[in-house]
Amino acid sequence: MDNTTVAVGTFLNSIPSELQIHSDLKAVLLIPVVVVCALCMVVGIIGSSLVCFICGLRLRKNVTNTFVLALASVDLVSCVVCIPLEILELRLPYMFDFPVLCKILRTLRSVTTITSGLILVAIAIERYNRICKPLNKHIHVSQANRACIAVLMCGIIFSWPAAVLFGKQRIDLGIDEVGVECSMDDQLLETFYPSAYYIFLFLLYFSTSLALCILYSLIAAKIWKRRKVLTNVRNRSTSIPESVICDTKSVSSGDYTSHAKIVEQVSMNIQKGKFATLTRSPSTLKRRRVYSRKRTTCIMFFMTLTFIVSCLPYILISICRTIINSFESNLSNTEAVFFELGLKTYIISSAVNPYIYGFSNGQFKQEFYKLFIGVFCKAKSITRQNTNNNSAKMAVRINTGESEA
Repeated sequence: MDNTTVAVGTFLNSIPSELQIHSDLKAVLLIPVVVVCALCMVVGIIGSSLVCFICGLRLRKNVTNTFVLALASVDLVSCVVCIPLEILELRLPYMFDFPVLCKILRTLRSVTTITSGLILVAIAIERYNRICKPLNKHIHVSQANRACIAVLMCGIIFSWPAAVLFGKQRIDLGIDEVGVECSMDDQLLETFYPSAYYIFLFLLYFSTSLALCILYSLIAAKIWKRRKVLTNVRNRSTSIPESVICDTKSVSSGDYTSHAKIVEQVSMNIQKGKFATLTRSPSTLKRRRVYSRKRTTCIMFFMTLTFIVSCLPYILISICRTIINSFESNLSNTEAVFFELGLKTYIISSAVNPYIYGFSNGQFKQEFYKLFIGVFCKAKSITRQNTNNNSAKMAVRINTGESEA
């Protein structure tokens, strides 16, 4: 009798509840979102780790590499901590009854996103000073490090409301049990604070995006103006006026002899390379330096554009979700998938930024190839050594067997 009761109780406990069935069905619906998040997590961890290693240990210490290292570190935290928690939330859409974990996720997500945006603003300001005001005093690596710390503190200060506002929110699924999700806390849901928080995030996003657009527009205008001036100078230098052309009839024999000596001396100097080091080398170095600055600016611009585009859907959907009542409950299955995908678009920037910087920076690619070739050669040598050791052991065994025989 007791065994039968225990067996029946075990069977009843193994039957999933109606809430669990609803949650599992929603989790199956959101599998495409989970796949996208997992892909971004893997790609972002690999890329951010490489950028942190190469920029931190292999490349020369400068202001740009300092900012890129800080940005890659923030992206790495987002990929290692935030995205796995997002995937856990997607796996338990109606059963995420972990208020503390919810607060950690939302706060850390806000810190990483805001800090990334402010670092991009700092990069844009530094690029503006380098290109538009080249004669002014520029910041050093130590100042860039302090700027990164200040930006991180600002990100923490701007994100503290998330630790208060987010928590456990109950969901009415039309069944006996009540679902729970990680969203605005029930106690604060009907207050003005959620709307004020998202309005603040939108204003912060708008002001950051506006500042970035203005700075890069000024940089682009300055580059275009310089290119136009250089084009005019080259056109003038290639065109020779008629007044400069020598009239051979007016040259006397003595003048012609002295002129020939001058031409001969100049030719000898050119052959020896005396003029090449004085005129061509500085201009070549200057052109390379200008090209490097333009290339770095383009890289940072595309990283900034990726951040702006990836964060916009999250901001807009979050505002609509808070302001419009029953916004999420009226969505179809397809719309629900795109809704959740829009809330996770911020992770695209963390996954893509390392590759924009890595594959566009020549020095980074060189160090990456050196690292890859070094690891490959080391693995090959270890494999060869193991093969030789195995061959030696086999030979010893054969010799031992022959001697015993």
